[in-house]
Amino acid sequence: SNTAWTWEHQAMTRARLLAPRLAADAAAPGGAAAEPAFDLSARFQAVRHAVLTAPRDHAALRAEIIAMRERLQAAHPVRAGLFDLKHSPGGMIEAEFATQYLVLAHTREHPELEPNLGNIALLIRAEQVGLLPAGVGQGAADAYRHLRHLQHLARLDEQSTQIDPATVTEQRAAIQRLWQAVFTPASRA
Repeated sequence: SNTAWTWEHQAMTRARLLAPRLAADAAAPGGAAAEPAFDLSARFQAVRHAVLTAPRDHAALRAEIIAMRERLQAAHPVRAGLFDLKHSPGGMIEAEFATQYLVLAHTREHPELEPNLGNIALLIRAEQVGLLPAGVGQGAADAYRHLRHLQHLARLDEQSTQIDPATVTEQRAAIQRLWQAVFTPASRA
């Protein structure tokens, strides 16, 4: 895991295995004993655990995630006067990246962050274990849920996900508070 890029580690925070345990045949051809089944799930969980609990330089991780956020923002321009549910400051990407940082930086000390429960549950857990100020995790979780709902509605209706920012003022502010709590040097989450 030390040779992987940060974005690959971020992906592991969200990774889920969708394969059953592979069963062995009762016997191999010729009556020989079958090899034991290979438990892909156990191997996947072991690799994921090793990645999520690896010691990390928090400042370097923070800087890499901020730089990635800036690259994504530059790659997804938003029309003037609009808010992109995913890519604008205070949008879903900021909540997702903050959650991924918290998982990568703190799962070693807080194993309750290891299960892939989704961003909403992980933000609430991060607040519960003291990694976020009171109300910030829950507020960001509620905001993220609302933005995801709007994104799903827009996609179902084949509409743009760039909307009037006034319709999501509270949600943007909640996610910006999360971003500040995690990525501002004074907070040092």
